[in-house]
Amino acid sequence: MTEDNYSSTMKILDIDDNMYVKPRTRHGFQYSVHFQWWKRSFGIAALCLGLLCILLLAGIIGLCVNFTGQHYCDERDQLQTRNNNLTKERDQLQTINNNLTKERDQLQTSYNNLVKERDQLQTSNNNLTKERDQLQTSYNNLIKERDQLQTSYNNLTKERDQLQTSNNNPAKERDELQRETEKLNNKIKGNLAMNGVATQSSLYGNRDASDAIDGKRNTHYESCTHTLKDSNPWWRVDLLNEYRITEVTLTNRGDCCPERLDGAEIRIGNSLENNGINNPRCAVISHIPAGEAHTFQCSGMHGRYVVVVIPGRSEWLTLCELEVYGTPAERDSLQTSNNNLTKERDQLQISYNNLTKERG
Repeated sequence: MTEDNYSSTMKILDIDDNMYVKPRTRHGFQYSVHFQWWKRSFGIAALCLGLLCILLLAGIIGLCVNFTGQHYCDERDQLQTRNNNLTKERDQLQTINNNLTKERDQLQTSYNNLVKERDQLQTSNNNLTKERDQLQTSYNNLIKERDQLQTSYNNLTKERDQLQTSNNNPAKERDELQRETEKLNNKIKGNLAMNGVATQSSLYGNRDASDAIDGKRNTHYESCTHTLKDSNPWWRVDLLNEYRITEVTLTNRGDCCPERLDGAEIRIGNSLENNGINNPRCAVISHIPAGEAHTFQCSGMHGRYVVVVIPGRSEWLTLCELEVYGTPAERDSLQTSNNNLTKERDQLQISYNNLTKERG
């Protein structure tokens, strides 16, 4: 191999980065005495491999770019879908928000109304509280009154029981009163005046006041009383006890002067003031015919004295007979007591029956 060839070869080999060079000196030139020719094919392979790697890298990059683009497209679609969904959700939320706003306004209105109602109810509650307190006070007062009434009721019950005990036999008391009444009636049967004492304003002749209570209705002068011609002449009988007088009968003179009794008054009472003339009046005698007897009703007037007076003029007073009928005032008192006891008995019986019902 010539130097040029070597030189050419060396140039070629110098290009090859994978050539193994072993420096040697020959004729002043440095050259390789040993050359590994097999490494030339490996260089080509390496080059090819490098190209393949580049292609592979380019493919990988392309694939990556394609994958990335596809991935971005998918993400874009997903993001678009999400955006649409979010838009729908936003619209739904906006609708919900609007509804909630309306509901809030309605609730605010309801709240305001409830606040007003609450205030009204609070006012009503305060008024009711005052009324309750007043009612409580009234209730307490009623409780006190009830307790007082209960105490009074208990006391009355005790008194009723005592009265019931003391009045177990009201019929006996009634019978006793009845017997006393009968005894008194037996004592006073007939003309009360016959047991009395008579007097008059003056005496004419021997015509005494007692001639009018002798029980004889003889109308002749000799059987009658007679006064002088007095101013306001009077005649009086003392019955000696107080009586309940029902009627008085007068017999006028028959042989003379019947008009002298016209205008005379009958007075009954317990007073002797002005000779008994000031006692209450039973009747006024308008006229009694000669020789007749007239009866005057006195409606149970009470009195001891019966007076006949001719008021307002001077006159002779003549009475042939005066009769008095009635019952003792004592009997009336007994009768009144009997009636009162009967009423009390009836009231006690009613109270007893009511208490028996209440206890039952």
